[in-house]
Amino acid sequence: MKHFINAVDIHKTFHIGKNSIAVLRGASIDVEKGEWVALLGASGSGKTTLLDIIGTISKPDSGVLNLAGENMADYSGERLVTFRRQKIGFVFQSFHLLPELSILENTMMPGMFSSMDKKTLTNRAKMLLERVGLQDRIKHRPNELSGGEQQRAALARSLINSPDILLADEPTGNLDSKTGQSILSLFHSIHSDEKMTIVMVTHDDVVANAADRKVILKDGLTYMDGFSA
Repeated sequence: MKHFINAVDIHKTFHIGKNSIAVLRGASIDVEKGEWVALLGASGSGKTTLLDIIGTISKPDSGVLNLAGENMADYSGERLVTFRRQKIGFVFQSFHLLPELSILENTMMPGMFSSMDKKTLTNRAKMLLERVGLQDRIKHRPNELSGGEQQRAALARSLINSPDILLADEPTGNLDSKTGQSILSLFHSIHSDEKMTIVMVTHDDVVANAADRKVILKDGLTYMDGFSA
């Protein structure tokens, strides 16, 4: 059986000056299509590094990554960029909204490199912003929004190209608990309605419990929830 996301024996070492830091030491993770998996671990455990590799932002030193039945080692250059743009949506802890653009323009940005015409793209962005409750804020710039509103905008932006996979790195990490719960509710809605495949990095058990399943990352290795390393 082919998994929708299949990362096997992933190794990644960072070299800083004369020092080498082995962050991932054989991490593996399988995710089925339509499944929501929380990648749980302490700060510095390598969660973001593994997420970046799954998202094809970073390449592993060794190991195999298959996404939607395709071996990412067969992709390079423009083909990899196109795959990432079409198939993967990203939500980051720090929002990464462009301050000089309106919320509508920020939401549209990833779609500007797609085949959508301007009118279709604008209408889709407005629809997504309405879905996340920002229909009255589309002309505002990021600094005019609260943290929770900025994360809602970032979530809308991640969906503009109708991706198959949504990767979220501590999406509630910069938010208070009440606002964080509202963001999790949106993830629930998207997961349920769109049958979206989600991998969400978190260090918070409460956030992780929202997912279908938890995978623990410790000492550069992955473990099923409940396994004592």
